[in-house]
Amino acid sequence: MKKVECGFSHLEMLVVVALVGILATLAIPDFRDFKKLAHNSAAQSDYVNIRSAMLADRNNQNQKHSYLIYHKSGPSKLPVPFNSISLSQGVELNYAYKVDFNLGLFDFDITLIQLRHRQGSKIFRYLDINGNVNERVINL
Repeated sequence: MKKVECGFSHLEMLVVVALVGILATLAIPDFRDFKKLAHNSAAQSDYVNIRSAMLADRNNQNQKHSYLIYHKSGPSKLPVPFNSISLSQGVELNYAYKVDFNLGLFDFDITLIQLRHRQGSKIFRYLDINGNVNERVINL
């Protein structure tokens, strides 16, 4: 009776392992880029939410107040006036502050927001001085 051999030879296994290794080296850098893109999108989403809440607070003329929020990391809820917003996992609100003050002839209204994701590659910054708005995305 003849013995039937089944399975793969060492050469076939070596070729398959080499092909999988080559495909993995091509895919890993793309995977890192996609992760960084997702982290930046989470930070941008939180930035837009905070900016919208800040603009709504500014348009509410009945409540003129100042605030300072410094180094908050997600996931966490933010204090007033952003208490309806939760930071996403990994997003860091470096600072958000608003100062309204009057120096006789001059009335100053300054608002500054900066946030980023810990593993992202962008910083989102908002600066408003007396209605002159400067929004900037900084690539790290």
